[in-house]
Amino acid sequence: MFKKLATNFFVDFDRSIIENLPDLKHQYGQPYPVSEEIHWMSYEASENEAKIPNSDISFSTHTYKFMPEFTENVIEKFKETFGTEISWDKERIRILRTKGYIYPHVDEVRNSCINIGLFNSNLAITHFGKTNNISDFEEPLNTESYICQDGEAYLLNVQNLHAIYPTKESNEFRYLITYSFIADYNTLLKYIKQS
Repeated sequence: MFKKLATNFFVDFDRSIIENLPDLKHQYGQPYPVSEEIHWMSYEASENEAKIPNSDISFSTHTYKFMPEFTENVIEKFKETFGTEISWDKERIRILRTKGYIYPHVDEVRNSCINIGLFNSNLAITHFGKTNNISDFEEPLNTESYICQDGEAYLLNVQNLHAIYPTKESNEFRYLITYSFIADYNTLLKYIKQS
């Protein structure tokens, strides 16, 4: 499901570099749009999400190209914080931004990830289902949740059903570093040093 790995993962982050990137829309379940341009890859709202105003989830693309010093610093911090058993790759580093409610889902393409709070991280609570049955998801006994703070790092099993709920009404985005893995959650727990 999820595991807190660290509480002191701070790197310099200049939001102004990414705030005005263009959006490239992607529909869940469809092939990823191919582009060498630097942009936000924003998910188009599903039928259920379209009923919810002011929600968005996006990932920066080619982060290492337009923020090379940032990604190098993140890689060094990964090695220092989580160890060198994993071959850390700067091309897997993305900035994740979310706003509002994100409907329960499992991630495309990746099985697990490390998310690290950068800015406004506590504007949302992440709920994970104990099963992948959507009808069980809203039952409190069937979910576990956490609120990420800036500087906190979590390993997530994103093949578990999960959703994002705002902690308060806000038009602001929250920003996180996200690092994607094909490896499964339990395998990664064996190799990642935890502080």
